[in-house]
Amino acid sequence: MPFTDTDRIALLWAKSDAGGRPHSLVGHLLDTAAVAELIWDEFLAPGTRAHLNDAFAGHGRDLFRLVCGWHDLGKATPIFQAQRMDIAAAAIAAGIAVVPSSGRWHHSQAGAMVVKQYLAARDLEGLEWIQHLIAGHHGIFAAGSRRAAPRGHGAGSGWGPLQVHLADFVVASLRVDLPGLDRPAPELGLQLAVAGYVSMADWIASSSSFPGLGLTLVSMSEARERAAAAWEQLHLHRGWDANVLRSDNAMVRDRIGRSPRPLQELVADVSRGLASPGLVVIEAPMGEGKTEAAFIAAEILAARFGCNGFVFAMPTQGTTDVMWERCRRWAQGVSPGMPVSLLHGKAMANEQWREMVETVSVTGVDLDDAYGPSAGFFAESPDFSEWLLGRHRGLLAPAVVGTIDQMLYAAARVKYVALRHAGLVGKVVIIDEVHGYDVYMSQFLEALLVWCANERIPVVLMSATLPSALRERLSQAYCAGVEERVAKGDRGTPSTSAHPKRGYPIVTAISAADSPREVATVCWRPDLLVRVEVLADDSTVDVEPIARCVARATADGGCALVVLNTVARAQAVYRWLRDAGVPARLVHGRLTTAERAERAQALVESLGGGSRGSRPKRLVVVATQIAEQSFDVDADLLVTDLAPIDLLLQRIGRLHRHTQPQGTRPGALSEPRVIVTGFRTGGPDGPILCPSFPYVYSEETLLRSAALVSDGAQWSIPSLVPDLVERAYAVAPEVPPPWRERVAEADRVGADLRAARAGRARTFVLRFQEGTHTLSGLHEPVAQGDADEARVVRDGEPTHEVALIRFVDGEFVTLAGTALGPTGERCSITRIAREVLGDTVRVRETERVVGAEPLAAWAHVPLLRRIDAVVLDEQGRGISDPRLRYDNEFGLVIERRGAR
Repeated sequence: MPFTDTDRIALLWAKSDAGGRPHSLVGHLLDTAAVAELIWDEFLAPGTRAHLNDAFAGHGRDLFRLVCGWHDLGKATPIFQAQRMDIAAAAIAAGIAVVPSSGRWHHSQAGAMVVKQYLAARDLEGLEWIQHLIAGHHGIFAAGSRRAAPRGHGAGSGWGPLQVHLADFVVASLRVDLPGLDRPAPELGLQLAVAGYVSMADWIASSSSFPGLGLTLVSMSEARERAAAAWEQLHLHRGWDANVLRSDNAMVRDRIGRSPRPLQELVADVSRGLASPGLVVIEAPMGEGKTEAAFIAAEILAARFGCNGFVFAMPTQGTTDVMWERCRRWAQGVSPGMPVSLLHGKAMANEQWREMVETVSVTGVDLDDAYGPSAGFFAESPDFSEWLLGRHRGLLAPAVVGTIDQMLYAAARVKYVALRHAGLVGKVVIIDEVHGYDVYMSQFLEALLVWCANERIPVVLMSATLPSALRERLSQAYCAGVEERVAKGDRGTPSTSAHPKRGYPIVTAISAADSPREVATVCWRPDLLVRVEVLADDSTVDVEPIARCVARATADGGCALVVLNTVARAQAVYRWLRDAGVPARLVHGRLTTAERAERAQALVESLGGGSRGSRPKRLVVVATQIAEQSFDVDADLLVTDLAPIDLLLQRIGRLHRHTQPQGTRPGALSEPRVIVTGFRTGGPDGPILCPSFPYVYSEETLLRSAALVSDGAQWSIPSLVPDLVERAYAVAPEVPPPWRERVAEADRVGADLRAARAGRARTFVLRFQEGTHTLSGLHEPVAQGDADEARVVRDGEPTHEVALIRFVDGEFVTLAGTALGPTGERCSITRIAREVLGDTVRVRETERVVGAEPLAAWAHVPLLRRIDAVVLDEQGRGISDPRLRYDNEFGLVIERRGAR
């Protein structure tokens, strides 16, 4: 009996399971389409479904199912089938020409060609764009010119009709009306997000939850049964239910637990006033309630525009951990049971996050397998889907708090960038501290805003204040994404005209359907009149004058915060104070992760907003830049090294931060006072700076800041903040005449460096292809490899993390003395691996730590395999690099070469 084409397509294989049992290609295609149905019905945000339905006349679900059902049509080629000639034997027996070939043609590229030819033969040019989604479903959108088939791939040997029959079979099984989908391509951002969801569906359908059924024809009903069983194992949370989201005034009071402050009321009003998804920029001083205002905006925007979750980005891992706690409380208040994921490179060092996931049997294979964990990986009732722990998938969680890097990768040409867009679309994106990102990272941030606008993603940006040039660039970036939509027929083209006179705090709003809006309000607290002084006898090198100044100022009591620009300066000031008998605490970036977190928490508890009654009579906190962010301490006196004005203002935000009972602050410190150190006026062409400062900050920003603080004036904080920032970043800054030539030269050097860094960033930025309506060539050229991806969104001085361990009595131990074994093999015990992770510090690569490398057994420990170990002797000095010494009090000390 002759074989029919339907018989033959059932004999093509797509994969084999762990037991070697094959699964038919048609079965895998229908499995993936069935998973797509569940993603659409149970996972996609209402707004995302609405956008796709708008683009395809109510048939968005059919479009998504079709692309998923066709994603692996390229496996219906001899070059793929010949990879397993043992499995292909049945196809050969049925008369299918499967001939081994030395050529290479990835099935994703082959599938794009199959779909292109199929659509062209049916005059369905409007759907031509989906071929590029199929070409990119393994993470890279290469140029279409790379899809030429190699010689000998089998074209003309009966494969064309077979491919057509397979495509027809999928269409018939899904009952899709192809002509009804033949509409213009949607905006590129939506295409990219759909491509990410295609990869998600493929990965789920390729996991061990879908065992091989053999080479047999599979029906759509069977595929749906398999998909339903697998979906139940995944425990994927669908995010916020639209029915629980609120935007009324009562919600604002409920979320805050008190009457809202003026800023929070304003943010709520502005968010309610947006007629379409847009950008909300919140500029307000420290302690004004920006975070709660962002929460309010996010819930209102989610309720209005069909979002089912949020992504909250912070600048550092430490600030991210703190924000994760706050976001968890907020998310639970909105919808009990809403899981919130923590996303950064050391998330497993966070004890609470670790407790949430340690019920799961995490292995290196599980975390790195593209298709996801095995079926036995899942806990009975996890707090969130462990499937989301795998690589590239973190943003797919319904609620995410992560470092800014995780967001910026969505604007970089890295592999599987589409999955990151799938994780962003349908959520509200919140980004804090936007003033703090350098020119390199800002290229990615601006590109991200373009994509977010194009994908109708509401965005909330927060900052103490923004220079007008930066505010304008960020606004223009979002508008550019809106204009891409306008070109597709969306309404309105916003402008970004700046207001000459701006209030403070202020909220700016932009969307496609609204005119730009800037609204100012008042602070809930009165201004502080801060006296700003420059340390008169600063040597710029020796820190003793700084330490003596602080000791004198606190002689009668009081709590002072000293912020230094380098760890070495902080260690030196602390040493002098300790030796002089002044109560002091030291916190900086070269303490181990665990020790730094413990010290910071203790300081917040004794000097923070809730510390009344336990506040020490006298204490000096010596810190580095970690005091600028998420460090809620209230200082009676601030002594700070010179820094760019916006960072200096962040430090001032810790001065008299909270209202204290009468008499708490000593008389001499009852008025807020800042003493600026690290430079000396009187040089022939401007201030004499501490020699190490230009390695930390650009000279142009330091000179401009020095000009502002040298006046010896009083600053009304926060009212004067916008004016100070504008003056510091003005094109023609206000500096004394003798400084002008030096400042002009520093400006020229700074401009050249910024241009060079921006140029380097643009090499990796994911941009819209000029004049194209498809994703073809989006990744040209591609940033390859994990190392490249890890650094592509940052180009500051490279640093790397090292774990400090000791070698005592012939064996490796942790700093606390826990035995690790001769090769580190005891680190396979999760508790011990976490202890090692807590003993990590970050060092600059220019410091070239000698002999740093992972212990041999760490190759099999997922938490540690990318971390180098620095081995110390019993006294805490580096064995391979004697310059290094770890002291429990001072942290890691790196001595100058030749010193001992």
